[in-house]
Amino acid sequence: MGLGHGVKGRDASFVAPAARPFHVGRWRIEPASREMTDGVATKRLSPRALGVLDALVAERGRVVSRADLMDHVWPDVHVGDESLTQAVAELRRAFGDRPGAKQVIETVPRAGYRLNAPVLAAVAAGDAPDAFAEASGASRERLPLDAYVNLLEGQWLARRDGHRAAAAIQIRIDDAAASAPEAASVQAEYAVLTALAAVYAGDRERRLEAANAAAVRAVVRRPDLPAAHRAQAFVAGTLGHGTACRAALERSLALDADDPETHYVGAQSLLGLGAFRAASALAERAAALKPDDYRPSYLAARAALRAGDRERARVAATQSLVRLEAMREAQPRARRLLSARGALRAMLGGRDDVIAAASSRAPDARYFYDVVALAHAGAVSEALDALEALVDDGWRNAAVLRADPIYETLRGEPRFARLTRPLLAA
Repeated sequence: MGLGHGVKGRDASFVAPAARPFHVGRWRIEPASREMTDGVATKRLSPRALGVLDALVAERGRVVSRADLMDHVWPDVHVGDESLTQAVAELRRAFGDRPGAKQVIETVPRAGYRLNAPVLAAVAAGDAPDAFAEASGASRERLPLDAYVNLLEGQWLARRDGHRAAAAIQIRIDDAAASAPEAASVQAEYAVLTALAAVYAGDRERRLEAANAAAVRAVVRRPDLPAAHRAQAFVAGTLGHGTACRAALERSLALDADDPETHYVGAQSLLGLGAFRAASALAERAAALKPDDYRPSYLAARAALRAGDRERARVAATQSLVRLEAMREAQPRARRLLSARGALRAMLGGRDDVIAAASSRAPDARYFYDVVALAHAGAVSEALDALEALVDDGWRNAAVLRADPIYETLRGEPRFARLTRPLLAA
């Protein structure tokens, strides 16, 4: 059968000190240490479980009989079938396989087992092709032009249209990732934008698995790249793993303390995790590093308000509105900017015209900004109308909903509870 890449012996151990790490789905497997990680959790496999996994990986989705598995893991040792059954059960626990759901370790009746997940060989940072040295001595990646263009277009759509461009964003970043599978910077951005799409569209679990796997690949490929650790932080935050999110942010900031995107993505993640003061501080720093972008200041205002610091929120909201008005001169009809403008004006005391503008927008042109504007202006019923339109349109950003100050304003409304119950339970 030609299975395996490790060394087996009579003690039934499976040791592969020279074997490369590899990925099974979102999990990175380290044969030498027998550890597996998805960037959030780390688990240790027994020698026999790693031996079974090694055999299944070698066959890449083909069925492996129980007899062949026994020969591979215990080549010269007589053991009962129960040993193999226990090893398979251990792998299923490690991968989180559940009855009735898609399983990584699939049983094929009367035939054996097969691996039901993509396998990817990990690439060491030093093996990166097409690398060249900068004057500083740091290595960079040479990206295919098509991948770079698709990446830029995905980022632009995310800034301009947000959740309403989720499908178009995914197409572009899928194309970028496919044309530059070994580029850590592409994998990192793919992870962030795919995790963002997961809260705006269907198939949340699959998208988050893909985002997490891409973030892990980026870190493995380029551990010196701030964007790789930033991507891990954002995915961990989206999954609700606060400790992993903070650790990844610390790694990214240690590599570049002046990276604006790390501060902005970090602020988004920490706001969703309920760390309001930390989110406000990072967002304010992002605003200083991105002087032409209204979004960091808006985020700082929301975080400060949630933390109870109204003056800090007012200053940030004022700064955000000034920047937004400058952007609107170039994009006077941009729907997202109009919605954000209403939210900021409502935060700063506007009411009647804010309500009229937000209420007049068609359901398919609304953003969460409209919910914020109407709630701040005291138009609770209209705010719930806008929220219902978003939910009907596929909006699923439960973390933002919990973190935003309007949550405290609307949570006592029966209609709010009905609308958000499935979101908050997801």
